[in-house]
Amino acid sequence: MAAPAAPTTFPNAGNTGVPAGVTLTDYTGPREITKANTVIQNVRIKGGSRIIISAPGVVIRNSVISTDDTFGVSVNNDDVSNASVVVEDSEFVGSYDPKPADEMAIRGRGWTIRRVEIRGFRDGGGIDGNNVIEDSYIHDFVVSSACEHADGLQGLGNTSNITIRHNTIDMALDHCMAGVIQLGTEFGSNHNVAVDDNWLAGGSWIFYSSLLPGVSSDNIKFTNNHLSKKYFPNYGVYGVCHNWIAGIAGVQWSGNVDADSGKVIQAPVT
Repeated sequence: MAAPAAPTTFPNAGNTGVPAGVTLTDYTGPREITKANTVIQNVRIKGGSRIIISAPGVVIRNSVISTDDTFGVSVNNDDVSNASVVVEDSEFVGSYDPKPADEMAIRGRGWTIRRVEIRGFRDGGGIDGNNVIEDSYIHDFVVSSACEHADGLQGLGNTSNITIRHNTIDMALDHCMAGVIQLGTEFGSNHNVAVDDNWLAGGSWIFYSSLLPGVSSDNIKFTNNHLSKKYFPNYGVYGVCHNWIAGIAGVQWSGNVDADSGKVIQAPVT
């Protein structure tokens, strides 16, 4: 029997990315955006360095981003604390080449993606804080070695205010990997993270949470998600969720189901 595909009610190649009928021209503007509220649209950003966001309120719309850099878009919060960008109806395309470049499509604090397709990268996006990922399709990951860490969305701690809502994250790797959604604690705890109404498949774990004894993460919600056995009988290589502790302030696990049968998936017992 063929592996089940993501339902059409969830994001896929047909309802994310550049809309049909949009004509793209090659981008010739600066690679660092320093003017607030800049709008970049209907362009093909290809080759060369990443797009650096050093201003608030930037919008990238109806565009394809395919640089030769480690990242496609990087928000420069170190120099501009309120820098931010919304990327919508666009595509991030990695090289599909297993080498250190094309590490991650987008990174930093203060970024939002909507109706975006991401493919051909090692990690989909770096959820460093104040991020929204919704109605997007993240798939076709690439790694350079047989046991290289890869994540659908990757947080490394000291983050807050992250919403991951109504996306398809399809992680069909047979290499070592961590989470379809990874909330690490390398740099500290995580706060106010909502993972809701997504279609998720693969990874070592579907959700690698940051709920660890002695780590003060809180308000972590994993709700109404559709988890698929498309690649592994336990959803992820090892299971549904790692490091889940009920009873912590604001922690919620509810409404999560098997993507095919609709059977309710209970919270992990640790």
